[in-house]
Amino acid sequence: MVPLRFIGEALGAQVHWDDANRRVTIIRVAVNVTDMKYEVTAGPPTLIIEGDSPLEYTTWQPDEKDQLVIDIKGRLTSSNNALYIFDNFVNKVVAGNISENPDMVRLVVDLNEKASYQVNSSEDRKRITITFVNTLSSVELDNEDDKFVVKLTTTITTPVSHFFLSDPDRLVVDIDNAMLLAQTPGTPKNDFVKEIRLGQFSTAPDVARVVFDLKEDTN
Repeated sequence: MVPLRFIGEALGAQVHWDDANRRVTIIRVAVNVTDMKYEVTAGPPTLIIEGDSPLEYTTWQPDEKDQLVIDIKGRLTSSNNALYIFDNFVNKVVAGNISENPDMVRLVVDLNEKASYQVNSSEDRKRITITFVNTLSSVELDNEDDKFVVKLTTTITTPVSHFFLSDPDRLVVDIDNAMLLAQTPGTPKNDFVKEIRLGQFSTAPDVARVVFDLKEDTN
């Protein structure tokens, strides 16, 4: 059996034992959203939402809008209710109390187009993290008279490496710290490339891969 105190406190409640009456009293404590911040370190940027108790939340995206909405059961007690960021992932974050009985906080994250993210909770569930992910967002082809130009677009500047393989001849381009979001383009008629293939080569670390199947005598 799991102790009642363990379950109650894990859910943010106060558990009291009345020895005289041999009775347990569980008091649901109000949940407060105490802070939000946007951190940019050596890794991906992260939006952090903190509470004084475990946070219950849902996320959703409005139709035809580049937004992430996070609804949290509780009250916003922090005076920090807006973040103005304007980087490659996020424009701004606005938070406010939208209802009472039950208490509900809503955060609206205005995203840049095609921004990708992952939402997680800390082990004690008192912190919600939204980590933004660099992506290979598009692959554009330009077939000129004497050359074949390929433009790879990522959310942020990231290391790129390449190597050649034979039998058949291929050029392989690896984009580090990137998730694949782009669709594979059709290959127009040209003198250099038979076909272009895209794939997610690995995760942890994230590496997106572009493979060019080359025609004979292509440099």
